[in-house]
Amino acid sequence: MTAEDLSVPAAELMIVGHYDKTAGYATRRSAGSPSWLLLWTEAGAGLVEQGAVSCEVG
Repeated sequence: MTAEDLSVPAAELMIVGHYDKTAGYATRRSAGSPSWLLLWTEAGAGLVEQGAVSCEVG
């Protein structure tokens, strides 16, 4: 099986950084995103929503 056989993009590059936003920050991607997103919370919690499904991460 190759990356072309998968329905999701292959993770060929990882960019690591620190993204610090205050409570209430939100972003909307109505067309989605063609890449992976790995979330790591150091403190507090966040809410991730995909369609009608939501998940609190902390």
